[in-house]
Parts: sequence; structure tokens; C-alpha cells
Amino acid sequence: MSRTALSIPPILAIADPDQGVWAVAAGRDAARVATGRLGADAHASAETAELSAGASPGEWQLAGASGSLTGTPRAADVGTGDEALALTSVSGALKLDGGSELRVDGGGVGHPGWTELQANTIRILGAWFNSKRWLAMLSVRPPRARGHDKDAISVAAIGEDQGMSVFDPRLSSTYGSDERLRRAGVEMWLGADKKEDLRSWRIAGEADGAPAQLQLDGVSIQAQPLRCHSRGDAGIGVYLLIAAR
Repeated sequence: MSRTALSIPPILAIADPDQGVWAVAAGRDAARVATGRLGADAHASAETAELSAGASPGEWQLAGASGSLTGTPRAADVGTGDEALALTSVSGALKLDGGSELRVDGGGVGHPGWTELQANTIRILGAWFNSKRWLAMLSVRPPRARGHDKDAISVAAIGEDQGMSVFDPRLSSTYGSDERLRRAGVEMWLGADKKEDLRSWRIAGEADGAPAQLQLDGVSIQAQPLRCHSRGDAGIGVYLLIAAR
């Protein structure tokens, strides 16, 4: 396998904007899981969980020491047509560090993973707002590319006018001197046709809480919770940076 060929198992990012809690899971029968709350430390569980398909198409179930959650697929109102980038409604119980258990009623972003994907890095952003607007964004940077202008970006969103197309989606990130993510930003244009007037959609996310690190076979996943703002609406986000290790 080449240096830039990444094999990545199924991956999920989950959040409940009302309670400010989040989780990330990666794997199948022995999925690695991290959980956290905005403004607090994250917890990467030493125990694995089982991530499996549910009874209905597109449904999934996560069961283990970190809780028991079920994801039900949601159809995107707008997007770029990448069917692998899936939005779900999420319900169940999530255990945070210290053993406290919360009932969760939020959203999720999932991807079935890749086998030997030629990429430098992969980024996934999920953002969930109190107004029930949800966004999933996937950015894949090809080998040897150094800037955002070469990224291949996919988008799926709920809460926007149906039938609109997505133009020029961008995912930006700012890091501090300690190499930790400080801010993430989303910008795109929505409209029926690029020749007509387009409406911008911007999301600003600030790191809020400690990141979590999941180590898989040959792959590292860094998860950073975000406090998100868009059009006067507040929400929670999870930013994932996936790279070879």
C-alpha cells in the first residue's frame, strides 16, 4: 500500500445541540469511541464498541461501554450528491467520562469508509443547530496537494430550501502554535442555477473543549468539538482530521 493510500473503516460523528454533548466512533465490531461535552475534556474509551447495520436500510446501531445509540437516515434537502455522506437522526443513551449517562436526541454524520483511498488528509465536519439545520461536509485532499483549492468537497444539508444546488463549497481551518485546531469555517453558495442570484451560507466554528484522538490500524483520527454560529443561530459541531500515522 502506498504512503498516501488510506484504508478507513466506517466513521460517525454525533451531537446533541440542546445538551452540548458529542461522540465519535470509528470501526465495526471493535469500534473506537470518544465522547465529550462542549467546554470540557474529551474521553477516549479504552473499551471498544460494536457498530452495526440496523434493521432498515441506512440505519445503524452503536452499542458498548460508551452507550447505546441508534441512527435513522435523513434525506438531505440540498447537497452535492455524494450518497456515502449520510445524515441521521440519533437517539439513545450516551455515557460521558465519570459514568454519567444522558438521553440523546440529536443528529449524526456517517461515512462507510474507504479502502486504499489515495489522499493526503480527509476532513469531516458535522454541524447541528438549534433550528434543526444540519450540515455534513467531507473534504478529501489528494496526494502532494498543499492547499484547500485542490480539495474534493461533498456536502449534505437539512433545513435549506429543497432543490437548490451547492456551488463553491469550502472548508477552512486555523491552527495555533501548539498545532491544535482553533477555528473551522464553512462557506458555500446556494441557488437553483449559477446564473441566478445565489445565497451564501457561512458557518463559523470555534474550538470549545479538548480534542480526542482515536488510533486505528495505520490511521489517526483527531476529533475537535466546536461551538458553531450561523445566521444568528447557535449550534455544536465536530471536526475530524483523518490522516496516516
